[in-house]
Amino acid sequence: MAADLPPIWQERIVCSIAAGERFGVPAAVMLAVATQEGGQPGLVRSNANGTYDLGSMQLNTAWLASLARYGVPARAALATGCYSYQLAAWRIRNHILRDHGDYWTRVANYHSHTPAFNAPYRAQIMVAAQRWNAWLAQYRIRPANFAQSRPAPSPAPAAYRMTSGFGLRVHPITHAISGHAGLDIAAAYGTPVNSSADGVVTHAGASGGYGLMVEVASANGIATRYAHLSRISVLPGTQVTRGTTIGNVGSTGFSTGPHLHYEVRFRGVPINPLGLAH
Repeated sequence: MAADLPPIWQERIVCSIAAGERFGVPAAVMLAVATQEGGQPGLVRSNANGTYDLGSMQLNTAWLASLARYGVPARAALATGCYSYQLAAWRIRNHILRDHGDYWTRVANYHSHTPAFNAPYRAQIMVAAQRWNAWLAQYRIRPANFAQSRPAPSPAPAAYRMTSGFGLRVHPITHAISGHAGLDIAAAYGTPVNSSADGVVTHAGASGGYGLMVEVASANGIATRYAHLSRISVLPGTQVTRGTTIGNVGSTGFSTGPHLHYEVRFRGVPINPLGLAH
Protein backbone atom coordinates (compact mmCIF):
# COMPACT_ATOMS: atom_id res chain seq x y z
CA MET A 1 0.00 0.00 0.00
CA ALA A 2 1.28 3.47 -0.78
CA ALA A 3 2.84 5.22 2.21
CA ASP A 4 0.52 7.67 3.96
CA LEU A 5 1.19 10.62 6.16
CA PRO A 6 0.54 9.87 9.85
CA PRO A 7 -3.21 10.04 10.72
CA ILE A 8 -2.82 13.31 12.67
CA TRP A 9 -1.31 14.98 9.60
CA GLN A 10 -3.93 13.56 7.26
CA GLU A 11 -6.66 14.98 9.50
CA ARG A 12 -4.82 18.29 9.90
CA ILE A 13 -4.41 18.76 6.15
CA VAL A 14 -7.87 17.65 5.03
CA CYS A 15 -9.70 19.47 7.83
CA SER A 16 -7.66 22.68 7.49
CA ILE A 17 -8.26 22.89 3.75
CA ALA A 18 -11.97 22.06 4.01
CA ALA A 19 -12.60 24.47 6.92
CA GLY A 20 -10.65 27.21 5.17
CA GLU A 21 -12.73 26.79 2.02
CA ARG A 22 -15.92 27.01 4.04
CA PHE A 23 -14.99 30.22 5.84
CA GLY A 24 -12.86 31.94 3.23
CA VAL A 25 -9.46 31.47 4.90
CA PRO A 26 -6.61 30.47 2.55
CA ALA A 27 -5.49 26.87 2.97
CA ALA A 28 -1.88 27.88 3.62
CA VAL A 29 -2.99 30.23 6.41
CA MET A 30 -5.11 27.56 8.08
CA LEU A 31 -2.29 25.04 7.82
CA ALA A 32 0.24 27.55 9.16
CA VAL A 33 -1.89 28.22 12.23
CA ALA A 34 -2.62 24.51 12.74
CA THR A 35 1.09 23.71 12.52
CA GLN A 36 2.04 26.48 14.91
CA GLU A 37 -0.58 25.40 17.43
CA GLY A 38 0.69 21.82 17.17
CA GLY A 39 -2.40 20.35 18.79
CA GLN A 40 -4.12 17.02 18.57
CA PRO A 41 -7.45 15.58 19.71
CA GLY A 42 -7.73 15.40 23.49
CA LEU A 43 -4.69 17.62 24.15
CA VAL A 44 -5.07 20.10 27.04
CA ARG A 45 -2.44 22.75 27.78
CA SER A 46 -2.61 25.13 30.74
CA ASN A 47 -1.82 28.84 30.50
CA ALA A 48 -0.35 31.18 33.10
CA ASN A 49 -3.63 33.16 33.24
CA GLY A 50 -5.61 30.12 34.39
CA THR A 51 -7.16 29.29 31.01
CA TYR A 52 -6.56 26.15 28.95
CA ASP A 53 -5.95 25.50 25.24
CA LEU A 54 -7.85 22.51 23.91
CA GLY A 55 -7.58 20.01 21.09
CA SER A 56 -6.25 20.07 17.57
CA MET A 57 -6.45 23.84 17.16
CA GLN A 58 -5.67 24.69 20.81
CA LEU A 59 -8.86 26.71 21.24
CA ASN A 60 -8.79 28.75 24.45
CA THR A 61 -11.38 28.02 27.13
CA ALA A 62 -12.08 31.73 27.64
CA TRP A 63 -13.17 32.06 24.01
CA LEU A 64 -15.04 28.76 24.09
CA ALA A 65 -17.00 29.94 27.13
CA SER A 66 -18.49 32.70 24.99
CA LEU A 67 -19.88 30.05 22.61
CA ALA A 68 -21.76 28.17 25.31
CA ARG A 69 -24.89 30.22 24.63
CA TYR A 70 -24.87 28.83 21.09
CA GLY A 71 -24.75 25.26 22.36
CA VAL A 72 -21.06 24.71 21.60
CA PRO A 73 -19.49 22.81 24.53
CA ALA A 74 -15.79 23.09 25.32
CA ARG A 75 -15.42 19.34 24.83
CA ALA A 76 -16.16 19.85 21.12
CA ALA A 77 -12.68 21.35 20.78
CA LEU A 78 -11.13 18.14 22.12
CA ALA A 79 -12.82 15.71 19.74
CA THR A 80 -11.34 14.07 16.69
CA GLY A 81 -12.56 15.21 13.29
CA CYS A 82 -12.95 18.60 11.68
CA TYR A 83 -15.22 20.50 14.05
CA SER A 84 -12.39 22.22 15.94
CA TYR A 85 -10.91 23.32 12.62
CA GLN A 86 -14.24 24.86 11.64
CA LEU A 87 -14.38 26.77 14.91
CA ALA A 88 -10.82 27.98 14.35
CA ALA A 89 -11.48 29.00 10.73
CA TRP A 90 -14.58 30.94 11.77
CA ARG A 91 -12.60 32.71 14.47
CA ILE A 92 -9.67 33.52 12.13
CA ARG A 93 -12.11 34.84 9.54
CA ASN A 94 -13.62 37.19 12.14
CA HIS A 95 -10.16 38.43 13.13
CA ILE A 96 -9.35 39.15 9.48
CA LEU A 97 -12.60 41.02 8.91
CA ARG A 98 -12.93 42.94 12.18
CA ASP A 99 -9.53 43.54 13.76
CA HIS A 100 -7.01 46.33 13.18
CA GLY A 101 -3.48 46.03 11.86
CA ASP A 102 -2.06 44.31 8.79
CA TYR A 103 -3.30 40.96 7.54
CA TRP A 104 -0.81 38.79 9.44
CA THR A 105 -1.27 40.70 12.68
CA ARG A 106 -4.99 40.01 12.43
CA VAL A 107 -4.41 36.32 11.81
CA ALA A 108 -1.96 36.21 14.73
CA ASN A 109 -4.70 37.60 16.98
CA TYR A 110 -5.93 34.00 16.99
CA HIS A 111 -3.05 33.43 19.41
CA SER A 112 -3.00 36.76 21.25
CA HIS A 113 -3.81 40.45 20.85
CA THR A 114 -0.90 41.36 23.14
CA PRO A 115 1.94 42.72 20.94
CA ALA A 116 4.67 40.87 22.83
CA PHE A 117 2.97 37.55 22.02
CA ASN A 118 1.42 38.53 18.70
CA ALA A 119 4.66 39.64 16.99
CA PRO A 120 6.64 36.37 17.26
CA TYR A 121 3.56 34.30 16.40
CA ARG A 122 2.98 36.55 13.36
CA ALA A 123 6.55 36.01 12.16
CA GLN A 124 6.29 32.25 12.59
CA ILE A 125 3.01 31.81 10.72
CA MET A 126 4.21 34.01 7.85
CA VAL A 127 7.13 31.64 7.30
CA ALA A 128 4.95 28.57 7.78
CA ALA A 129 2.33 29.84 5.31
CA GLN A 130 5.00 30.39 2.67
CA ARG A 131 6.19 26.82 3.12
CA TRP A 132 2.65 25.46 2.97
CA ASN A 133 1.98 27.41 -0.22
CA ALA A 134 4.98 25.72 -1.81
CA TRP A 135 3.86 22.32 -0.51
CA LEU A 136 0.30 22.75 -1.77
CA ALA A 137 1.61 23.74 -5.20
CA GLN A 138 3.28 20.34 -5.51
CA TYR A 139 -0.02 18.52 -5.85
CA ARG A 140 -2.25 21.28 -7.14
CA ILE A 141 -0.02 21.95 -10.14
CA ARG A 142 0.15 18.84 -12.27
CA PRO A 143 3.44 17.55 -13.69
CA ALA A 144 3.86 17.85 -17.46
CA ASN A 145 2.77 14.26 -18.09
CA PHE A 146 -0.05 14.23 -15.54
CA ALA A 147 -2.72 14.50 -18.27
CA GLN A 148 -1.77 11.02 -19.52
CA SER A 149 -1.69 9.36 -16.10
CA ARG A 150 -4.35 11.13 -14.09
CA PRO A 151 -7.28 9.08 -12.81
CA ALA A 152 -10.81 9.59 -14.03
CA PRO A 153 -13.00 11.65 -11.68
CA SER A 154 -15.02 8.54 -10.89
CA PRO A 155 -14.63 4.79 -11.53
CA ALA A 156 -18.40 4.38 -11.84
CA PRO A 157 -20.45 4.34 -15.06
CA ALA A 158 -22.01 7.56 -16.30
CA ALA A 159 -25.21 6.80 -14.43
CA TYR A 160 -24.31 6.90 -10.75
CA ARG A 161 -25.40 8.77 -7.64
CA MET A 162 -22.82 10.36 -5.37
CA THR A 163 -24.06 10.22 -1.79
CA SER A 164 -21.13 11.89 -0.04
CA GLY A 165 -18.50 14.23 -1.45
CA PHE A 166 -14.94 15.11 -0.53
CA GLY A 167 -14.32 17.31 2.53
CA LEU A 168 -16.50 18.02 5.54
CA ARG A 169 -19.51 15.84 6.28
CA VAL A 170 -21.52 14.34 9.12
CA HIS A 171 -20.19 10.80 9.49
CA PRO A 172 -23.05 8.33 8.82
CA ILE A 173 -22.01 6.05 11.70
CA THR A 174 -20.46 8.28 14.39
CA HIS A 175 -22.57 11.35 13.44
CA ALA A 176 -19.52 13.56 14.12
CA ILE A 177 -18.43 16.27 11.70
CA SER A 178 -15.31 14.85 10.10
CA GLY A 179 -13.17 14.99 6.99
CA HIS A 180 -14.15 12.66 4.14
CA ALA A 181 -11.11 11.72 2.06
CA GLY A 182 -12.99 10.60 -1.06
CA LEU A 183 -16.35 10.14 -2.78
CA ASP A 184 -19.14 7.72 -1.82
CA ILE A 185 -20.96 6.38 -4.86
CA ALA A 186 -24.21 4.47 -4.42
CA ALA A 187 -24.59 1.35 -6.52
CA ALA A 188 -26.32 -2.00 -6.33
CA TYR A 189 -24.57 -4.78 -4.44
CA GLY A 190 -22.27 -6.64 -6.83
CA THR A 191 -21.92 -3.85 -9.40
CA PRO A 192 -18.51 -4.19 -11.11
CA VAL A 193 -15.91 -1.62 -10.05
CA ASN A 194 -13.35 -0.60 -12.65
CA SER A 195 -9.93 0.95 -12.15
CA SER A 196 -9.97 4.64 -12.98
CA ALA A 197 -6.28 4.72 -13.90
CA ASP A 198 -3.41 2.66 -15.29
CA GLY A 199 -1.09 1.29 -12.65
CA VAL A 200 -0.05 -1.57 -10.39
CA VAL A 201 -2.21 -3.07 -7.64
CA THR A 202 -0.37 -2.40 -4.36
CA HIS A 203 -3.09 -3.65 -1.98
CA ALA A 204 -5.95 -6.08 -2.46
CA GLY A 205 -7.62 -7.25 0.72
CA ALA A 206 -9.03 -6.18 4.07
CA SER A 207 -8.04 -2.73 5.37
CA GLY A 208 -9.77 -1.79 8.63
CA GLY A 209 -12.73 0.54 8.21
CA TYR A 210 -12.28 0.44 4.44
CA GLY A 211 -13.36 -3.22 4.46
CA LEU A 212 -12.20 -5.02 1.35
CA MET A 213 -10.11 -2.52 -0.58
CA VAL A 214 -7.99 -2.31 -3.70
CA GLU A 215 -5.30 0.32 -4.15
CA VAL A 216 -3.70 1.05 -7.52
CA ALA A 217 -0.43 3.01 -7.72
CA SER A 218 0.00 5.07 -10.88
CA ALA A 219 2.63 7.47 -12.19
CA ASN A 220 3.73 10.71 -10.51
CA GLY A 221 2.90 9.65 -6.94
CA ILE A 222 -0.81 9.12 -7.67
CA ALA A 223 -2.74 6.26 -6.05
CA THR A 224 -6.44 5.38 -6.23
CA ARG A 225 -8.44 3.44 -3.66
CA TYR A 226 -11.68 1.45 -4.03
CA ALA A 227 -13.23 0.44 -0.71
CA HIS A 228 -16.13 -1.49 0.91
CA LEU A 229 -15.98 -4.07 -1.88
CA SER A 230 -17.88 -7.35 -1.67
CA ARG A 231 -15.35 -9.16 -3.85
CA ILE A 232 -11.83 -8.48 -5.14
CA SER A 233 -10.82 -9.81 -8.55
CA VAL A 234 -7.14 -8.75 -8.72
CA LEU A 235 -4.00 -9.65 -6.79
CA PRO A 236 -1.21 -7.41 -5.48
CA GLY A 237 1.31 -6.83 -8.25
CA THR A 238 -1.30 -7.04 -11.01
CA GLN A 239 -0.83 -4.49 -13.80
CA VAL A 240 -4.17 -2.86 -14.62
CA THR A 241 -5.35 -0.31 -17.14
CA ARG A 242 -8.15 2.20 -16.91
CA GLY A 243 -11.40 0.22 -17.18
CA THR A 244 -10.04 -3.06 -15.75
CA THR A 245 -12.57 -4.64 -13.39
CA ILE A 246 -10.92 -4.90 -9.98
CA GLY A 247 -13.86 -5.97 -7.81
CA ASN A 248 -17.52 -5.52 -6.99
CA VAL A 249 -19.53 -3.07 -4.90
CA GLY A 250 -20.29 -4.22 -1.37
CA SER A 251 -20.73 -2.97 2.18
CA THR A 252 -17.70 -4.31 4.06
CA GLY A 253 -15.91 -2.32 6.77
CA PHE A 254 -17.52 0.80 8.26
CA SER A 255 -20.46 1.07 5.90
CA THR A 256 -24.22 1.56 6.17
CA GLY A 257 -25.14 0.03 2.81
CA PRO A 258 -23.82 -1.02 -0.59
CA HIS A 259 -21.64 1.71 -2.10
CA LEU A 260 -18.16 2.41 -3.39
CA HIS A 261 -15.78 4.66 -1.48
CA TYR A 262 -13.34 6.09 -4.03
CA GLU A 263 -10.18 8.02 -3.17
CA VAL A 264 -7.40 9.68 -5.12
CA ARG A 265 -4.16 10.37 -3.24
CA PHE A 266 -1.02 12.23 -4.21
CA ARG A 267 2.06 11.25 -2.19
CA GLY A 268 -0.28 9.86 0.46
CA VAL A 269 -2.44 12.99 0.75
CA PRO A 270 -6.14 12.74 -0.23
CA ILE A 271 -7.20 15.11 -3.01
CA ASN A 272 -10.65 15.78 -4.42
CA PRO A 273 -11.32 13.37 -7.34
CA LEU A 274 -13.78 15.82 -8.86
CA GLY A 275 -10.99 18.38 -9.11
CA LEU A 276 -9.35 16.11 -11.69
CA ALA A 277 -12.18 16.52 -14.18
CA HIS A 278 -10.57 19.43 -16.04
